[in-house]
Amino acid sequence: MESVKEYYDKIGWKKHEGKYNDTLSFSSNVGTEYKRICNDRLKDMIGSPELLLDVACGASPFDSRAKKQLCIDFSITALKEAKRNRHDGFFVLGDITSLPLKDNSVSDTVSMHTIYHVQKDHQETAIKEIKRVTKNKCFIVYNAGKHAKLVNLLTLPLQLWNWSEKRINPNSKRKLYFYAHNYKWLEKFGEVRTYRFFNENGIKLYSRLLWLVSKYETHLPKHSYHPLLIIDKTK
Repeated sequence: MESVKEYYDKIGWKKHEGKYNDTLSFSSNVGTEYKRICNDRLKDMIGSPELLLDVACGASPFDSRAKKQLCIDFSITALKEAKRNRHDGFFVLGDITSLPLKDNSVSDTVSMHTIYHVQKDHQETAIKEIKRVTKNKCFIVYNAGKHAKLVNLLTLPLQLWNWSEKRINPNSKRKLYFYAHNYKWLEKFGEVRTYRFFNENGIKLYSRLLWLVSKYETHLPKHSYHPLLIIDKTK
């Protein structure tokens, strides 16, 4: 099992033919419009806070409408790339389980595709840290993995094809740590909504139906492969 930090420092945020290895490993060019719709929906939810914290920003910080954006990542390689991709941001090296910030020091927080790479017994700590430093709302995109039974059933043909033919990008063979808690576990912290119903397999298999999926997926938060946890501290 390769450590997440080692992967992103040495491999994930390096480029191959103009694209980051992380992008080549875990996403494709299929369903670009669908992914944009999902991202724009999240941007609308976040709005235009005074200071948005982007936790585990990676090489490509979240494209928000925030007046100011503070980007934190534990990979120095990620932060160097992030500075190139977002010139107006503030960048800090830090760990999601022990954020170097005071209580309620940022307006809102977004964390994309990160918590499930944290050790399962430390994921709650990471969420509580995000909540601690945030004054208003936290937006956390999660990966339901095996708990997204409907998506897994709908994408079973492609999963079997990938397995039998080993049609996986070479970078994907590196086994990064991953653990997905269930939807009920997420509900302990706040409201569960939909960020994106389909995973990459679903996007590839049902590319012609993504326009329809985008219209109805918000009604299926506890079936979404990528649920969105919202913690509202203003209530």
